[in-house]
Amino acid sequence: MIKNNVLQNKIGIVSILLFVFAFASSFAYCQTNASIDGLVKMLNRNDDSTKVVVLKLLCWEHRNIDTASALDYGYKAVDLAKKLNLPYELADVYNRLGVVKRNQSKYADALDFYFKGLEISQKNNYPKLLALEYNNIADIYNRLGIYDKALEFGKKGLEITNNLNDDLTLGYVYNILGVVYKNMNKLDSALYSFNKSLQIRQKIFFTSGIATSYLNIGTVHFLTGKYDSSYIYINKSIDIYNDKNDQTGLASSYKQLGLYHNHMNDYNKAIQCFNKSLELNKGFGDLPLENELYEGLKHSYEKLGDTKKAYYYLDLASRIKDSITINIFVERITHLTENFKFEIQRQEEKQREASLTDRISHRRTIIVLSVIILILTVGMIVLYNRYSKLKKDLIKHQANLTNH
Repeated sequence: MIKNNVLQNKIGIVSILLFVFAFASSFAYCQTNASIDGLVKMLNRNDDSTKVVVLKLLCWEHRNIDTASALDYGYKAVDLAKKLNLPYELADVYNRLGVVKRNQSKYADALDFYFKGLEISQKNNYPKLLALEYNNIADIYNRLGIYDKALEFGKKGLEITNNLNDDLTLGYVYNILGVVYKNMNKLDSALYSFNKSLQIRQKIFFTSGIATSYLNIGTVHFLTGKYDSSYIYINKSIDIYNDKNDQTGLASSYKQLGLYHNHMNDYNKAIQCFNKSLELNKGFGDLPLENELYEGLKHSYEKLGDTKKAYYYLDLASRIKDSITINIFVERITHLTENFKFEIQRQEEKQREASLTDRISHRRTIIVLSVIILILTVGMIVLYNRYSKLKKDLIKHQANLTNH
């Protein structure tokens, strides 16, 4: 136990040092490749405890660039964390792997990782990881269109984070709440949440997060008819995403920019943006994004009078939409049958407790009834003996009277 605690403390120190390294890179707007190269070099060290942290950070750095590499690093981190018995690192890696699977639109797999991490974090009381896991589960529910559950888990994350001195996590939580409110068409609440997220992220110089907040604010402004403001925010997000080589962020930003140009009747520019987004999305296969892009291209070509291409993209959009419908249905079913493990386990625990209570209550009832039956039996025996004695005495008394 002492040895494991010492190892865990050592891991914590390494994590802090590596976080400072990564944070310094973000603050200085260094290229992501430079950060990744520095982490890869650290894998040559013989210290396995350091390797766990490096592997999980490499998984994270690759999440928006190369999902195959991200998964490879993540799985290696899982194996090593299990071998060294490091529950905090294991829960953290599961959380990061969930994000990678989310980026691949494999929501059931993402939920599976999140719930695995959540179970470890609850068992060991890791509040920061709990907040992130609640936040990420809310994200998946949002993507599956289960908004009531998304808000429930998002608010759980907010409740925990408000009790922590952790602005990074708080920024994530406000961001996902904003996304859920946007999809529920509660745009005032969405804008409030996105602005809160932006303020927090600017305070801590979290550049990638700032770009995401800019894009989300720009999207809400577009939906509320503030087109000039929307254009400014979207381009701000593109500038930062380019610096960070964040391909998923760029794909989403160019899609939104395409929608802006379509609205402004600049259809050729819109087509350029949509095609740019499609190219960036090839490595991730985000089907909902792809569907929006095909619908945007259909609209652009339709307005340009190119009915052949408009019909072509309409057909692609229809096929993708059918695929999404089937995919989400399967993901929901999979979620309900496989990835609701945490909820099921919690219910089973409650049932076991209830069952135990019932068994105790049942046993108490049996004991009480047994005592009552015993008392009644003893009472009946006593009464019977008394009756028998009384009867014998009466017969004897009558016999004596007859003799006299």
